[in-house]
Amino acid sequence: MCRVKNTIKGFTMLELILALAIGAMFSAIFFQFFFTHQKALNSTVIKSQLQMDMQLSTDYLNKSAMETSRISFLNGGTLASEFTSQKLGDQGMIFSVENSDHIEQYSYKYKVVGKNLYYTKSGSPEKIICNDISYVKITPIDSKSFAECSGIVLEIELIGVDGKITYNTINSIYFRNKN
Repeated sequence: MCRVKNTIKGFTMLELILALAIGAMFSAIFFQFFFTHQKALNSTVIKSQLQMDMQLSTDYLNKSAMETSRISFLNGGTLASEFTSQKLGDQGMIFSVENSDHIEQYSYKYKVVGKNLYYTKSGSPEKIICNDISYVKITPIDSKSFAECSGIVLEIELIGVDGKITYNTINSIYFRNKN
């Protein structure tokens, strides 16, 4: 009589558990690597958006200052010499710059309300140019009053949608048409 070998092919329970454990370790390492890089990517995306918003805001402000001669209005209309700087945030801010030559008269108005920076050119509708403002600080150049200064130092801080990432800039703006 001939004996037939009865062999079963497949994994034993020990081999299966060992394979699952090794797979779980590799998955944990891969996901940890993925999530770490995902956080860095999100941070970079937020910083890039803030940088683009800051560029747009400073472009508007620089263009306005180059075409104007002075600050004509700041938070309530007074430009007294005791104002050395104005830090303006959630309570709101309005300042206006204007061209006072005899050929053409116009003004640019900027308003910060909440996190929004609004822009208006005389005769045109108001529009939002930035919606991530944390604060704006305006200081006259040459330590003069706002009424007499030849330009302003503008410090702006933007805050990202996550509430943690900020982007700052300090920009000196000189009035091109200063008399």
